[in-house]
Amino acid sequence: FFEFYAATWQAFHDTDPKLQLGSPNFSSLTGYPWYESFFRFAKKNNITPAYISVHLYGSVARDPSPENDSLEHINNRRFSVSDPKAMIEDLRSLRDLMKEEGVDSLPLVVSDMNLSFLPRDLVRETCYMGPWLCYNYVQSLGMAEELSFWAISDIHEETFPEDRLFYGGPGAMDHNGLKKAAYNTLSLLTRLKGRVLDKGDYYMFTESEGTYQLLLFNLIEFDEMYSRVDNTVIDRTHRYNIYRNEGTLLVHFLLHLP
Repeated sequence: FFEFYAATWQAFHDTDPKLQLGSPNFSSLTGYPWYESFFRFAKKNNITPAYISVHLYGSVARDPSPENDSLEHINNRRFSVSDPKAMIEDLRSLRDLMKEEGVDSLPLVVSDMNLSFLPRDLVRETCYMGPWLCYNYVQSLGMAEELSFWAISDIHEETFPEDRLFYGGPGAMDHNGLKKAAYNTLSLLTRLKGRVLDKGDYYMFTESEGTYQLLLFNLIEFDEMYSRVDNTVIDRTHRYNIYRNEGTLLVHFLLHLP
């Protein structure tokens, strides 16, 4: 694979040095040894990708060899979203690895991000996607050049959509074009403008030409039963009984503005 990449990179470079070819796309679930090997291969062969690309998910692999199965045949019980902040931790780990290997000056592009990589995940079509996306957007500022949500629609090239509503597909819209919580959250985030004055685990405060914006979100945690890979506790009509701390978040701010 690396030899194939080297030949491709050379073809790009010979055609036009201004063409942008990034690194291979590995996944946070099993990809870190691959990144380490790729960085060393690239250095040995005088190859410099235009950027580093990665797939990041909130999933934690429970099986040592998840890549042996196709997406359509993965048993969801082998994987779980065990930590709502797992994606950011993986992003930090990759940044640390890039620094160790001397490629931390390259832009980092998250070309696929989602709560999980599974073809069906019932939680993706709940309100939970709102605070999850807000948290990962806010915390990734300064660590990634780009975040690309997987996917725009449940109609995409990797799996076939089902004909029932809200079956757990990865899209921001379902196969009928109905907008999910992820779509509305991404739409909300595009309205944030200007510079970031402050940010934290549940907020971001921005300013643009004298206009101030405060984004608030409440990212709650999964309970122990669900996070230990027992997703039998939810079904299509019961999706909100898997949280540990679903109380109201009371926030106090003291703002000193001109």
